[in-house]
Amino acid sequence: MIIQVPLTALAESPGDTTGSSRPIMTPGGKGYGKNGTAPIFDDYGFRVTISDGNLDGVIEGLKGGYTDRDLDDQRQKVVEHLRHIYMEPGNDGIYFYGARRDDFRPNWGVMSSYGGKGFPIQNHRIKIKKNTTVTDQDNKLAAMCYSGIDGFNRTVSTAYVPDMGKALFGAAGNYETGGDFLYHMKTMFMANANLNSEQEFKSYIVELMRDLMSNGNGTGNNIRNFSWDTSLYTQAGVTAQDRAKWSQIGYVTMLIQFAWLAQVTDNPSYQQFETAIWNWVGHGYLLRDMPLLEVEACQEIGLDGTNTPNESNSQLATLPYTIRTQYPDGGSGAVETLYRGWDSNKTIQDVLVDSLGTSSPVKDAVVGQGLGYTIKKGAASDCYKDRAYCRLAWPSDDKNASYGYLLGFTYVADTQLTTGGVINPTNPNVEVPGSFTWKLTPNGAHDMTPDTEVNESSTVYEINVSQNGYNQNNIDKWKTYIAQNGNNNNRMRITVYRVPEDLADTKASQYTREQVMQQGKNATEGFDRVVVGDAKITGLPNATSGTESGTMTNEELINILNTGTGLAMTSETIRGSLEQGIRVTYAVRVEVKVGNKAWQDFTNNQAEWVEYRSTPGTYEYKSDAPDGYAEIKCGYFNTDAYREPYEAMAGLPTTENLYFVSGGQEFVAQLKYEYTPNMTAVRNFEQKYQGTQCEGYWEPVTMEFKNATVEEINQWLRDHTDAPSTTGDFITAKKCSVCGTTHTNGTGNEHIIKTEITKWVSGDDKPVPGNYYTELDLEAVTWDWENDGGEGGGHEEGTDENGEPIEVSCEFPHEYHEDLSEEDKPDPVECDYGGCYQEFHKVRARRYSGTVKSYHVHYENGDGHQTNLGAIRWTQSYTGMNYAKIKEAHVWRLEQSKVNGIRQITFEDDDTVTGTGKELADVIFNVAESDTAKEGRMWYSIHPEDNDNYVGKLQLATRGCCHCFNHNAAEDLIASKDDPNQIFENAWCVSEIVGDKM
Repeated sequence: MIIQVPLTALAESPGDTTGSSRPIMTPGGKGYGKNGTAPIFDDYGFRVTISDGNLDGVIEGLKGGYTDRDLDDQRQKVVEHLRHIYMEPGNDGIYFYGARRDDFRPNWGVMSSYGGKGFPIQNHRIKIKKNTTVTDQDNKLAAMCYSGIDGFNRTVSTAYVPDMGKALFGAAGNYETGGDFLYHMKTMFMANANLNSEQEFKSYIVELMRDLMSNGNGTGNNIRNFSWDTSLYTQAGVTAQDRAKWSQIGYVTMLIQFAWLAQVTDNPSYQQFETAIWNWVGHGYLLRDMPLLEVEACQEIGLDGTNTPNESNSQLATLPYTIRTQYPDGGSGAVETLYRGWDSNKTIQDVLVDSLGTSSPVKDAVVGQGLGYTIKKGAASDCYKDRAYCRLAWPSDDKNASYGYLLGFTYVADTQLTTGGVINPTNPNVEVPGSFTWKLTPNGAHDMTPDTEVNESSTVYEINVSQNGYNQNNIDKWKTYIAQNGNNNNRMRITVYRVPEDLADTKASQYTREQVMQQGKNATEGFDRVVVGDAKITGLPNATSGTESGTMTNEELINILNTGTGLAMTSETIRGSLEQGIRVTYAVRVEVKVGNKAWQDFTNNQAEWVEYRSTPGTYEYKSDAPDGYAEIKCGYFNTDAYREPYEAMAGLPTTENLYFVSGGQEFVAQLKYEYTPNMTAVRNFEQKYQGTQCEGYWEPVTMEFKNATVEEINQWLRDHTDAPSTTGDFITAKKCSVCGTTHTNGTGNEHIIKTEITKWVSGDDKPVPGNYYTELDLEAVTWDWENDGGEGGGHEEGTDENGEPIEVSCEFPHEYHEDLSEEDKPDPVECDYGGCYQEFHKVRARRYSGTVKSYHVHYENGDGHQTNLGAIRWTQSYTGMNYAKIKEAHVWRLEQSKVNGIRQITFEDDDTVTGTGKELADVIFNVAESDTAKEGRMWYSIHPEDNDNYVGKLQLATRGCCHCFNHNAAEDLIASKDDPNQIFENAWCVSEIVGDKM
């Protein structure tokens, strides 16, 4: 569905559904109850679960002044993701059944995609209603929670109930459990919807959700309407933020009503819904916690693998369950591949065919009724194509890319409902504000080279919650507020979140505090290379990260808010391989609950990180301490001359002028390098040849066939390719006076480029190539078709005197059709009883289309014709070389020096000379990107200017043509002065080059 809003197409839940186009079965009607011996019951239904397979990593939350286009882009990323993944559903499920038949009901669903007894649904299954519709007005719960936008139409007629809106927006601060939240919402809804009893509420919610689900026809559109798809909010001037908030309210209230449906029908799935909803709502609607509503299309099959038509043998099965149980040898791997996702250039059918390999199903009919095709021995073929019940739902705008389910979700964007992924205080206008700071040790980047592993602790410390001049300066207000409301029943909750990131050679991400809280995990949960400590919060009674402290008196809480500058989380350890570097980014959340007041967040904007990297095999070189000297001279010097009348260093007293000179090692270097052993380099050599006159030359000739019979093609091949001749268009022969060889196209022992004949059936119905080389590219285009005929499956017809069903068999007529294409394939044959069909299969190929191409077919005297403009190529490998790759280079140059005083010349006490060095900004060094001469890693003695690709400087003449060419060319090269057997080359491996730009 696309609606202009006003210039952007916005829609959540992008997929769709449909009902089956097969006629509804009625008892006694034609085909009723007739499935032969297959364990299938020609009906379908739907399974609704709540999945924790989130969209974290697929999209990022929107913040600030985002636009309708931003919302549309976010949705499009989800659409693209859903084209090539089967999102793993939740367990258990709410089941809707009976779309086509009423004679018996399924007692079983599936608990997951794994095999087993199944999930009993007889006490809570729900009968499908056919072709029903709902609108946004039908989601009255959402309307009661939605206050509207000032100056705009509220869009819904049901009145706003402020207490319900506050409960939805402030759930995290007002309820201890998800059960409390859902129960309170239910009681308020019943009161405002005039539902005066539990039975009235049950009838209302069951019928409402039946209307929502329909029978597949319109289900996708119903979900979009009921969950308040932003495409419905068409008023001009409404901001993207308000549309996103509207959609979020619609989506969460839809989830709540599915939870109520599970509860009133005594469905064990209620617990799944309650946990997932509260995990999202109770954490402030974080992206990582958003549950996904998944609607899966199901087929009805025999639980025990038979066609016994009774309720205890009837099961609604999803696509993953069908694949996993019908393919014991490969189904589990195929399903896991679907859950992980696949390449975007493939469809789900491609993935199933690839993943199942040569496996065959237990029953073709079970797979066929679900998919409309079966997969056997690496190929898919149509089977019950008119059913394909598991394909009645698809998650994206491409119904063939992926299918089996429809997904519900909402936008992840800052609104009044959600702000940056952080839970809002119940009352945004908090009576007394609070804020905090904290520190991380160690922090920043740490180069562990050359270590290969890290084992370092990380500690969040000095969590400073003092409001006495450190963060806020309002401790007196807190004292009053706590005295009035605390009742000696106060708590705090400190949660440390962190996000790890593998670095390798990549630049680390710069996370904000909100991003860490959205994408990270609580410090009680481990990551790869992050070993969890006890996560205890020191300074709070009985508290660990993310858990409430023990109850505190008013005095205890005031003391913490007054002097609490040293709270900390006991350290955890970053431990493991440094083959890839690691950065861990931390964020901290502090909440305070005073008495019965709502939980209040303290403000903070910090995200601190620590990073460890290492380059194993990397070492440092430092120049030795530089040698130097200094002398005291007598006389003078300038740039033109100097004079030294006395030797001042001899120690003679003098009243002459003295001057000081010094010198020594001019440069000092510090290099960091990576030692790389056993390098191999390859140099390519090429010798080119001049073209020569040849008395004959050849051209290929192509023969094209279109709808030719096998007999016609074989006769042509016998006439033209079984032997060479001196005339004709195809295989010809001629003796070359240059090399003395009679050239033909060659026989079978010469290299054959391609012979491709496809779509043949039996092996004796395809063309046979000739003895001499001919290139075939032929494809069968028509075939003979045949069905098997004979007796078919059993049918029930009435009952005997004991009330047992009477089974009768059916017959299929045998038919044979000649020379038909796949487009003209005969329709399946119906049995004499009716309702059963038998497909036709190919018997033999009749006609082919394509080409036949031959070589050495046309010779002339070669006036001015040159041939053999070729070359001989070979390679030389150089192995076992080691080098040092410079990673960093620092070079200092001695610029000036000074004497620090002359006390005596006995050297019993050290006099000193201080030298001032300057790091050379212009120092350069070559770092080869690859182990090649072009990059400076190699140097070759023979024509080094050719780098890695040496080309002979002389072109040699050669002799002959065709197949003798390479042989003659090699002989000529060996006989020349460029004989490679007589050339010896020296090769040097260059570590690196360091220099100063001049």
